[in-house]
Formats: sequence, C-alpha cells, structure tokens
Amino acid sequence: MGTRLGAAALGLADEIGAIEAGKRADLVLFDTRRPEWQALWNPVNNLIYNTDGRSVHTVVIDGRVVVDDYRQTFVDERACSPPCRRSASACRRAPASPFPARAGLSCNGGPDLAPHTPPTLGAPRRSVAPLDNRQA
Repeated sequence: MGTRLGAAALGLADEIGAIEAGKRADLVLFDTRRPEWQALWNPVNNLIYNTDGRSVHTVVIDGRVVVDDYRQTFVDERACSPPCRRSASACRRAPASPFPARAGLSCNGGPDLAPHTPPTLGAPRRSVAPLDNRQA
C-alpha cells in the first residue's frame, strides 16, 4: 500500500509502485530458513535487526537478476581478480601517503610503517582573552 501510494504521490504510478509486468521494480528475496530468521515474531523487525546480508538469496534490479542463489551475476570474479591484485600490488609500492597511518592501516601496509604521529595543523592556536577583558 505504501509503495502504490508513494508512486502515485510522485506521479509515477504507471512506472513503479507494484510488482506487475511492465513496471520497474527492485526485489530482494531472503532465505528465511537461515538461523537469523528463526525468531520470527515480526518479519520487518527481523529484517532490520537480525539479518546482515548472508540470507540474501536473489536480487532483481529493474528486471535484471544481479544475485542468484547467493552469488552475484553481474561481474566475472575470475576476470576481475588479476587486475585487482595488480592494483593492490601497485598500492603497496606507492610512495607513503601524506596522511598518517591509523591503527597500522595504510595503502603501503606491512611492518615497515613508521609509528603513527599526529599531523601538524599549522601554527599553534593563540589564547584568547576572556570576553569581559576585551575593549569594545
């Protein structure tokens, strides 16, 4: 009901707002047999508070299936792996970032990182006299 009325309020009732042939829609289908769905008092609360994406079985975006049987279908993972590894390797070889490493994480990575030092933010702040001591 909210979807239909929302589409009508936007003047898009002919395009969206219902799961019907010819209308655009995004769908996410969950596997409710997974453990996080077993305490099913309120399905909406379960979806919001208990699930984390592992129970997503199928995703359809504008009529195109992008996740099927828990696996994404829009990227060839094997074809992406070598370029990703090359990018990660280039990142490790890149000069040190001008930003300090936080918690040992950096594009350069590895044990050879210098310990974290706080950045210098320019000249130290001047102290300001209390308002009642200022001249108008």
